[in-house]
Amino acid sequence: MKSVIFLAVIAVSLSGCATKTEMERIKECEDKGISRDVCYQEERSDRRAEKFHQDIMFDKQNAQVIKDMGIKGLGLPK
Repeated sequence: MKSVIFLAVIAVSLSGCATKTEMERIKECEDKGISRDVCYQEERSDRRAEKFHQDIMFDKQNAQVIKDMGIKGLGLPK
């Protein structure tokens, strides 16, 4: 039990290290000589694309679960 908790603590602490904040990514972009406005717009565009991809995957997973359950008449493709 202690080993599971220990592994969970390590995983949580390491996951925070790997993630850059939005401001860090914008700062790196500015350091390359790109204007702040363009960096910000690109950051937002990346976020929208990622969200769209996640939504598509979620919809596919839900459709598969409904198909596996054998529920019909919900307007899903066959």
